[in-house]
Amino acid sequence: MNVQINHKYLDGTTQEVRRDELNVMREWIEGMFELCEGKLCIGLAANQIGLNKRLMVINCQGFKQVFINPVIERAWGGTSGMKEQCLSFPKKTVWVMRYKRIRIVGVDENWDKVRFKPRGLPCRVMQHEYDHLHGISMMDRSEMGRPRYG
Repeated sequence: MNVQINHKYLDGTTQEVRRDELNVMREWIEGMFELCEGKLCIGLAANQIGLNKRLMVINCQGFKQVFINPVIERAWGGTSGMKEQCLSFPKKTVWVMRYKRIRIVGVDENWDKVRFKPRGLPCRVMQHEYDHLHGISMMDRSEMGRPRYG
């Protein structure tokens, strides 16, 4: 499993994961976490590895979570800017504005509902990976300015 550079799935909205695909997704999830650990990254979206599915993993500051079919329901608290990097754009660093607070919902690898209101770096990482699932890269976001969800 490798990160894809300029892959066709990075430019479009990914497909929802169906419940009957869960067993196959578990194998992908395991591989995604292994890739994160090997590359020392803190988040990864499925389309970054060539899988056209709405799936992302976060492994940031002790927060390790799978999100299947995530939805950012709400964003608030103003925005803040920070330099971001991405495995899909090696050696690139761009300034990106992100919301300080979001409410994100989805299901986990057991198809149990998950809901979080992250702050700080985990909040930023979730928005970064969520954008990937909708065909928006950090390069796009840096030009777009403030994100809009919902």
